[in-house]
Amino acid sequence: ITTLNKDFIIDEKQIIRARNAGATVILLIVAALSEERLKELYDYATELGLEVLVETHNLAELEVAHRLGAEIIGVNNRNLTTFEVDLQTSVDLAPYFEEGRYYISESAIFTGQDAERLAPYFNGILVGTALMQAENVAQRIKELQIDKG
Repeated sequence: ITTLNKDFIIDEKQIIRARNAGATVILLIVAALSEERLKELYDYATELGLEVLVETHNLAELEVAHRLGAEIIGVNNRNLTTFEVDLQTSVDLAPYFEEGRYYISESAIFTGQDAERLAPYFNGILVGTALMQAENVAQRIKELQIDKG
């Protein structure tokens, strides 16, 4: 089972703790790190055998993730300054996606319609709040699943 350590990672010690806790994937947020530090932490994590989800919020950050060589790139629909959410963030960045990478849309995904809207552009979605607020988690998961053939 893939297990994501979703934290604001800024130090190698956090990566070790994540691995020791059973994480198979860590989150690195472009907005929280310099490009140099991002590369150091990315390289460190991959050397330990972890996968890295590199989170972006805008085109400039997406370009950083591409330069880094990130294989898994997240587009967070939540503005980290205002905490407002907008699925259009993901849709707007999709034309800049590159072949051979996996793209995940994060946050603000609550319904099957939201998932359908993102399906043409993304390999997956990261859902948290919608599941935490669901009365029937299994049913909510079924609603969010998209058959991409």
